[in-house]
Amino acid sequence: MSRIDFAPTIHHFTLCVQDLEKSTRFYVDTFGFEATFRRKAAGEAFGKLMGVAEFDVELVMLRLGDWCLELVEHHGAPPHERIETPTNTLGYTHFAFYVTDVSAAAALVEANGGAIDRETWTSTSVNGENRDYLFTRDPDGNRIELIKGSILG
Repeated sequence: MSRIDFAPTIHHFTLCVQDLEKSTRFYVDTFGFEATFRRKAAGEAFGKLMGVAEFDVELVMLRLGDWCLELVEHHGAPPHERIETPTNTLGYTHFAFYVTDVSAAAALVEANGGAIDRETWTSTSVNGENRDYLFTRDPDGNRIELIKGSILG
C-alpha cells in the first residue's frame, strides 16, 4: 500500500481544557498564539465523530506561524480527570517550544497560570552545542518542553 497520494499538511492539535478563557489567555500571553477562530458545536454528528454522547463544546483555534492549536471546553459530558503517564507511554507525551531563555520562559509560564517541573531541568551538550531543556505545564497539566538551542531536525 502506498502513502497518501496528496500533500498532507498538519493543521492542528487539540487539547481538552477546563476553562477555555484561562487556557486561551495562557497560550496567547505565554507563547504568542493568535486566536483566529471561535465557535460552539453540539449535536449527534459531532458527538459520533468525537465519541462523546453528550457533545456540547466551545472551541477556539489558536495560530502560531503555520501551526494551530485547538482548545476545546466541554459543556455536556464533563472531561475525565487526567491520568498522569510517564513519557514512555504510547501516545501523546508533550509538545515543545524553542526559546531564547529557558528560565525567563518558565517564569512566564508560571506567571500565566502554568507550572514548572523544576526537577526536569537539564543542561547538556548535543552535537557540540550546550542546550537547556525544561518541562513545564499548561493550566490543565499538559506537558510543554522548553528548549534553548538551535532547532534540530
